Amino acid sequence: MKHLRPAILAVTALLIVAMAAGTFIERAEGHEAAAAGVYHAPWFITLWALLAIGGIVAIVKWRMWRRLWVFLLHASLLLILIGALLSHITARQGTLHLRQGQTANYYFPADADRAVALPFTLRLDTFIVAYTSGTGAPRDFESRVTVLTKDEGNTAEPFSIRMNRPLSCHGYRFYQTSYDTDQRGTILTVSYDPYGLPLTYAAYALLGLSMIILLARRLLFGKFYRHTP
Repeated sequence: MKHLRPAILAVTALLIVAMAAGTFIERAEGHEAAAAGVYHAPWFITLWALLAIGGIVAIVKWRMWRRLWVFLLHASLLLILIGALLSHITARQGTLHLRQGQTANYYFPADADRAVALPFTLRLDTFIVAYTSGTGAPRDFESRVTVLTKDEGNTAEPFSIRMNRPLSCHGYRFYQTSYDTDQRGTILTVSYDPYGLPLTYAAYALLGLSMIILLARRLLFGKFYRHTP
C-alpha cells in the first residue's frame, strides 16, 4: 500500500499525456481518428480503470469520508471515470453527409448500414474553408447550418460548426470532420451520449467546487488536508 500514492500519480500523469495527445490528433486528423487512436483504445480504457480502482482503494484506506470536501473531491474524480465508462458503453456515433442546401433528419451509425432518425432536421446553408495566409493550406473548416424543429411551432435556428467547436442540439453533438472536394458538402461526425456526458459535466462541477472550498479553507484557516498513509 505504500506505493499507492506514486502509482495513482503515475497513472494520472499518463492519462494527462494521453489526453493531450488526443487533443492534438483531433485537431489535426479529426474526432474519429482521436477516438480510434486514443479515447476508445483498450490501453486508454485500462488506464482509466486502474485510476478508478486506485481511487476507490485510496478512499477506503485513508478514510476520506471523515473530511467532507476532500471526500467529495476524490468522489468527483471517480464519477468522471464512471461517466467516461458510461459514454464508452452507451454512447452512439455515426456520420452525416450534407450537400449545400440539402436537409437530413437521420445519420448513419459507425457500425451499421441502416440510418438512425434524428429528432430534428439539419440543413447545410454554406460551407467555408479558411486558409493559412501565404501558404494556401486549410486552417479551419466551417459548416453553417440551420436546425429545423417542430417544437413550439416550426422553428429554424442557425448555427456554425467548426473544428473544435461542435454543435450541441437535443443531446446530439455534431463535429466537423471532413468536406467534399468541391467545397459544397460537409461530413459531420454525430455523437449521442445521454448518460455519460451529463454525469461527467456534473462531476467536473463538483470537482471545481470541492477545489474552491478546499483552497478557501486553506487561505482562511491556514490548514489543508494532509493524510499519513
